[in-house]
Amino acid sequence: MKKFFATICVATILLTGCGDEETSEPEKNSTQAEENSSDKKISSDKKISAPETSRGDKKKIESETKFYVERARDNYDKKNYREAANDATEAIRIDPKNVEAYICRAKINRALGNNRDEIADLSKVIELQPQNSDAYSSRGVAFSNSGSYDKAVADFDKAISLKPNAVDNYENRGLVYGNMGDFEKALTDFDKVISIKPTAEAYRRRAQCHEALGDSDKAQADFDKARELDQ
Repeated sequence: MKKFFATICVATILLTGCGDEETSEPEKNSTQAEENSSDKKISSDKKISAPETSRGDKKKIESETKFYVERARDNYDKKNYREAANDATEAIRIDPKNVEAYICRAKINRALGNNRDEIADLSKVIELQPQNSDAYSSRGVAFSNSGSYDKAVADFDKAISLKPNAVDNYENRGLVYGNMGDFEKALTDFDKVISIKPTAEAYRRRAQCHEALGDSDKAQADFDKARELDQ
């Protein structure tokens, strides 16, 4: 089926874990809460020394995990994706329940084009944090990028149920519906987008929906509004 819309335009992972992007998250597990400061980007000139290894001491295990997650972030920021993936994987080996490590590796896998692995990592995040709306949003994008539109819609539905006013979820679901040829549902989503954040791009998307549904007058009105906002 020919795509009506381009691949999802809001394609960034909306989770902290690697790089500079940050959004609000649900409650973190005890390991993450203690290591909250690790969300900060590491300066490129900061020297990181490997911690002392231990298998029985909880605090040392947390320290080891933090070290590898931070180094993975640092390598990700430098676009050393292979090294970043190895560090995130080592963090997961040390602490298989560390959500930040899975989030970080999911972003790395997206950068490497490893769609299946990205989905697997985000699924693990959801298993560990079933109320994490951002994880559903990100996996929805990953499913859409792989052409699994039904699964993408299901994830955006869940993300919206957890965070009803996050505009990206409506926008992305609307794009998926457009690619599925369901322009009525796409139109409903872009109505919602415009009610929350009336951008020129949102009006253009809604205009495309009106065009597909044969309403040229409403399409023209939305295109005119988009041009007005662009000025």
